[in-house]
Formats: sequence, structure tokens, C-alpha cells
Amino acid sequence: MPAASPSSRRRLGLSSLLTGLGLAVLVGWVALRFQDRGEAQYQGKSVRSWFRQVYRAETFSFGPSGSAKGYEARIAFLEMGTNAVPFLVREAFTFRPDTFLRTNLYELFREVPEWAGRGAFTPNSEINQHSTRLLRAMRPPADVLLPLLRPHLDGTNRFEVPQALILLGMVGPGAESVVPQLLQVATNTAMPANQGFAWQSILQLGARASNALPAVLDKLHSLPGSASRSGWLSWISELGQAALPAVPLLEHWLSLTNIQERDGIQTALTLVHLDPNHREAWRVLNQAADLSSNKRTLDGPRETLCDVVVRGGRQPNPRLAALIEPLARFEVAAWNPRGASFRAVQALERAAPDRAKILYESLLNQPQSASIHAATSMLRVDRNHEEATRALIAAIPAGPNANGMPIWALGDASSSNRIAMAALEDVLAGRKGPTDYNTFQAPTETAKKRAIERARQEAEVALARIRYREARAAHGLPAGDWW
Repeated sequence: MPAASPSSRRRLGLSSLLTGLGLAVLVGWVALRFQDRGEAQYQGKSVRSWFRQVYRAETFSFGPSGSAKGYEARIAFLEMGTNAVPFLVREAFTFRPDTFLRTNLYELFREVPEWAGRGAFTPNSEINQHSTRLLRAMRPPADVLLPLLRPHLDGTNRFEVPQALILLGMVGPGAESVVPQLLQVATNTAMPANQGFAWQSILQLGARASNALPAVLDKLHSLPGSASRSGWLSWISELGQAALPAVPLLEHWLSLTNIQERDGIQTALTLVHLDPNHREAWRVLNQAADLSSNKRTLDGPRETLCDVVVRGGRQPNPRLAALIEPLARFEVAAWNPRGASFRAVQALERAAPDRAKILYESLLNQPQSASIHAATSMLRVDRNHEEATRALIAAIPAGPNANGMPIWALGDASSSNRIAMAALEDVLAGRKGPTDYNTFQAPTETAKKRAIERARQEAEVALARIRYREARAAHGLPAGDWW
């Protein structure tokens, strides 16, 4: 029998290679199909598929295009609810090291230009983090999450116990039942490596961990003077009147701190949340807010005061509002479009939303840079505010280099805000957006197409944000892009 020619052997080798690759793809596809069977489903897709959409949407998503799909997937997890929790817990405890190939592909795709699209080589460490973030966003009940975590709390892998402790801080209903487990670890000096994770989860639980107050106070009494108290002050403030036993400790801290420093101002603010008439605390806050000095700027203690109020969440307080309102009006009067933060106005928004609304309305007829900032903030206070909505619509970009912030900001509107919804639909349909190029010097057709496509992507994100926020409200969860 004559020997096969070199070309025949090459064809045979290529055919065998292609056949092998085809079989490998088929086997992989079948394995994935069987892997998905029995898992939670939503709209015909498995929990695994939705999870893949979350992390692929976020990886290399420098623009908003991936985020719209990310919001869609997050809604799917809200709808699957507790049925998705076992899968997410398994993913959270899958500590896969990245291979040499994945690591290098990840670095390669980071260098790819945004307009060219990016690959889906998400690092395994990020995949793990996304499962944790989803659990935090969903806040599963303790009776669902705790049994899944118990085996890991006694695990031998050095990553298992810390991860289990972190996840305990993401419990929703029944959170008080996990506090004893956390305190057992937090107060066990024989395992110092895990103590920090347990305390951090108690912080994460906030007011839901009010039964931990005695142990927390014991811990705080032993804090060194140089230790940061910021997180614990926020936690105590969130507890409200339940934290009254903390007042003597806070008064001691206040006597030791310099009121020019953040800890002193935050301690005073926490005290007035617990004792609205605390004289020394108000003296410190009044001094921090003083505008009578020659240096009439919002830096130093004034800026710190505003920042602490903003980060403390919405806690309406008429007396605090009266203290902050002069700072907010000063900020508006001296507003500089290049360096504006509206930090004092945002602080007023936390202490007295109605007073902040008046200031925001006063800026809506100002130059566009000010009106966009004010309108964006206004929609957080009143999601159906017509004048703020129209200010953002009027500022929708009209050229390839324009700022797309107004489109994104419309995502803070309500779905019942018909003006905002109609504008976003117009951008999606190409009826509104970067279509006027008369003021630009010969932009290329490619630049025009990219600008139009970017505007459409931003409109998709805005609509997705509205749907996600309202889905969270429907499930009794706090507002937020993630949690």
C-alpha cells in the first residue's frame, strides 16, 4: 500500500485536530447544560448564566454599556431571591488561583481601547468578589444563609473562616441571630487573625446588631488613643436611642480630642444624635461651623463637619440644619464650577431635605454647569421634579465630545416621571442626543457614530438604574446602585 503523501497527512492531521476541538466544545457544552440543570432559573436562564452576565458586564466596563446588563442581572437575582443563595455561597467559597494564561489575557485586554470592545477574561478573584457583592445586595435571611456558612466557619482552608465571617455581616431578616456567633469570634483572643473580620461584620450589620452594644463598648474602652473611631461612631449613631449607654464613653472621647480633627467633630455629632440637648457637643459643632473668621472658605473644620454629616446618612435634625444652612448658602454664593462639590448643600440635604430643595431650585436657572449639578441632586430629593428634569434634558449632549452626565443623571428619576422616561426613550431611538455638529470642526463619521452609540448606552444604563432601584424597593431593600 503506497504511503500517504505529505499533503494528505497534513489534511488528515488538520481534520483530526478540528474533530477533536469540535468534540471538546460539544462535551463542554453538554457539561454546562447538565451543570445548569436543577439550578434556580429566571426568564429561562440559569442562575449560573445570570451570574456570568454580572461579572462580565462589570469587567473592563469603562463605559456604561456593560453596566446596563449588570443591572438587568442584579434584578434577576432579586427575583430569584433565596433560591439563588446556595449558588452564590458556593461561588464565594471557590478560591481558584488564576492560571498563567488567564492572568496574561486579563492584562492584554486591559490595554485594548474602549471603542474596540474588551474580552471576558475576568480574574477569578473578581468573580469571587461579585458573589459576595450580590449577597450583600440581596441581604438573605439568617435562616437561609447561616446553615450554608456553618461548615465554612469550621473550615481548614485559610480563606474559609474570614469569608464566612464577612458573609455573616450581609444577613437581612433575623440578623440578630448571627450576632452571638460573631461575638464569639470577635472576643476570642486565641484567634486574633479572625477577630477583625468579626468586628467588621458587626459594623456592617449596623442597627440590626444592637444586641452587640455591651461587647462593643468593652472593646471601645480598650481602644488606643490613636485608633480610628470613625466606623464605630457611625455604628453607634445608627443605633439611636438604643445606644444611650455609650454616652459616657463618647463624652470621655470628646474631652480628649481636638475639635479641629475629624474624630472630635464626629464624636460631637454622634452625641447630639443620642442626646439632642448635649451642651458640650453643640459647642464643638457650633465652633466647627463658625463662618466669622477672616478665612471665609469651607475648608478645615467646616468641610469636615459637612463631610461627616453627609457620610452619616439621612438623619433629619432641625437644629443641625440651622447650623449647616449658612454654610450651604455660603457655598452656593461662592460656587465655582471648576471645584464645586456642593458638600455643604448635600449635608443640608441629610439634615433637612426641604431646605436643601429650596437651594437646589435657586440654582436651576443658573449657567448650565451649576444647573446640571443642582438638577442631579434635586432628583435624589424629588424624583418627579419637573424643572430639574427639564434642566437635565436641555443639557443632553449635542456633540461627540460633550459630557453625557445629564443622561446618566436621569436614572435618578422615578418611572412615573413621564418627562424623563420620554427623553430617555428619545435618546434610545436616536431622536435626541449628539446629532447637532454645526459647532464642531469637521468631526469624522466614526466619531459621530461613537457619540450616538455612547448616548444610547447611557440611556440604557439610566433606564436600568430606575428599574433596579424600584425592584429593590419592591423587595423591601434600601435604594442604591448595588445595595
